[in-house]
Amino acid sequence: GDFRGKILYIDVWSTNCPPCLAQFPYREQLLNRLKSLHLDTSIVFININIEDSKKNWKKAIKKYQPVGINLHCSDTSLYNNWNIHALPCHILLSKTGYLLGQQIAGPDDGMIDWILYSSIKGNNLIDAIWRSFNQGKLMEKYKTSKALTDEEYAKWFNDLLPALLENDRWRKNRNSRKIK
Repeated sequence: GDFRGKILYIDVWSTNCPPCLAQFPYREQLLNRLKSLHLDTSIVFININIEDSKKNWKKAIKKYQPVGINLHCSDTSLYNNWNIHALPCHILLSKTGYLLGQQIAGPDDGMIDWILYSSIKGNNLIDAIWRSFNQGKLMEKYKTSKALTDEEYAKWFNDLLPALLENDRWRKNRNSRKIK
């Protein structure tokens, strides 16, 4: 009931998975980018911890403070039921609860912004990925957003650009702190 009409971006993770833990700060940045487009109320981030004791899960939640609804699942049949082969596993559910994709891009992957935007707008996910690929090739070739031929993609990209630049600064700052 609470999620009706919203896209669900689900992250299945474990404290035994370093890539899972490393993605938490990127999720907050993703939410900031969604806010810049006023799309943050159209999506719910759900983080499902699996394999850990409740004590370890609570410690991780306190330490990393992941954005979204944080759930603990001690039932490992989730792997079979949802056909999960590796962690982290990102799952996308439509506004009506249908599976849009599994092993979807994580919050640290630039593709996720367009995937979530397209899902919120009701675009076909396969078409959206193909459109992004084609527009990316144009950007790569001409080095300008003026080369974009897909009107919706161009508008989305130009509207998101300030948030993308801020995210790039955040990443560079984060990476420079890691090196020191």
